[in-house]
Parts: sequence; C-alpha cells; structure tokens
Amino acid sequence: MNKLRIFTIIAFVILYFSGFSQTDFRAGYILTTTGDSINGLIDYQNDDQMNLVCRFKVNDTISTFYPEEISAYAFTNTKRYYISKKLKQSSYFFEVLIDGRLSLYKTSNATGDHYYLNKYGTGFVEIPYTEEQVTKNDKTFLQKSTRHIGILKLFTEEVPDLINEIESTTTPDVYSLTDICKKYNDVVCKDEKCVVYEKEAPKVKLYPDIVGGIAFYSNTDDLLKQTTSQFGVVGHIWIPNPSEKIFVRTGLIYTRMAFYNNIKTSYI
Repeated sequence: MNKLRIFTIIAFVILYFSGFSQTDFRAGYILTTTGDSINGLIDYQNDDQMNLVCRFKVNDTISTFYPEEISAYAFTNTKRYYISKKLKQSSYFFEVLIDGRLSLYKTSNATGDHYYLNKYGTGFVEIPYTEEQVTKNDKTFLQKSTRHIGILKLFTEEVPDLINEIESTTTPDVYSLTDICKKYNDVVCKDEKCVVYEKEAPKVKLYPDIVGGIAFYSNTDDLLKQTTSQFGVVGHIWIPNPSEKIFVRTGLIYTRMAFYNNIKTSYI
C-alpha cells in the first residue's frame, strides 16, 4: 500500500512539472525600436520570465527578444502589456499596470513582486517595501516597512483626498496600488483617461470534481480481492496570483478493502 502511495506522488510531481515546461503561445505583437508593430504569437510564460525575455512566433519560426532589442510587447486578448526600461545598469520588460500622468509598473523575481511609479517631471522610482521577522521580549512578530507611504504621498500630493487611503495601505500590492494610481489620474487628468492594463482576477478559485474508479493491487496475498472501488471529491484550486499557471489539486478519496482477517476503510 505504501509503495502504491509513493508511486502516485511521484507520478503527480512528474506530470505537474511537465505541464509547466510546455509552451503557451497566445496572440500578441511586438514593437521594434523603430516603432514598427509586428503581429504574431507570444509565449505566455511565468511572470518572472516575461520580465526577462519575449519569445515571439511568426509562421512557425520562434525568435527570442531581450529588453535591449525591442521597445515593447503585448498580448492581444489579455490585458498584459510590457515595455523595455533600464534599471540599475540592466534592462527589463516592465509590465504596465497603469498608463497615465502617474504610471504604475511591475516586475517579479525570486524575492516577490516589485512596483514602480513614473510621473511626468518626477522620474522612475521603485516603491520600497520589506517585511522582516523581529524578536523582541521573547516574542516574534512580522515588521512591515512604511517607506512606501511617503513615496506614494509625494507622487500624489496634488490629490490630498488620497492620504487616508495611502496611510491605510500597510502592504502595497497590485490591487491597492492600481486603485490609488487610477484615482489620482482621474482627478489630475480629467481631459484624458488613464489606461488600466491589469485585469482583475480572483485570488483563489475552486473547481470541484467528483471522481471514481477501480484500484488494482498486486503482491497482496492478504487481500480477499485484488480490486476495490474508489470514489471521492477532488478540488482543483486555481491561484492566479502569483501565476495563472498554478493549480493545486486536493481532495478526499474513499476506498474499502477486505482482508482475510478484517475489513479496512481507507481515506487518501
């Protein structure tokens, strides 16, 4: 029985990672450094990869572009738009979340998501934020930095009505920052609309499924039957943040096996 469970876990891990290795080309376009637009298909990768490279496909030919080689790229049917910018001597594809008088950008890497502001006449600045485990008087707690509050106040000083919302933003994320920047642009740029590229997605979504089948056992002389029925409920949990490709599969499987000396009910 233990061997069967180990085999099941190994098979699941192999299938899980093989799914991630597959390409996912979607309709999109690139902007060359001369401003020309070329339509084709773009590999929809994980967020950290899309900040580093654009894999572009036209007529079954795949080309790889780095931030120094093109100005921008975008997906046609999803609100995802990336522009090339230089930061600390290196170039990246920054995802554009808000395009307006006050623009908001995002990158992702192993340390998490990072957000940046760009304002006419002010420049391109990262929104600072850190979390740290602190022990004091034998008690450990999570200490959150507050420097981002000062930066947000500085960049939105023309709209004092945002102060309360900014001060209550203890953890800057895509939702809170997009909301602040959009409200700022709506007030300051009444004659023009800012463009919101970040699509709203649920943090977690559950897809339930009923499963059933027959299990076959070998090398089990103590079983009355070499087969047993199984049924249960499985949930596919979709976690679009941080990646739309992350699914977690969990559930409860019921099976009843008859041994020569007793009957055993098992939940997997």
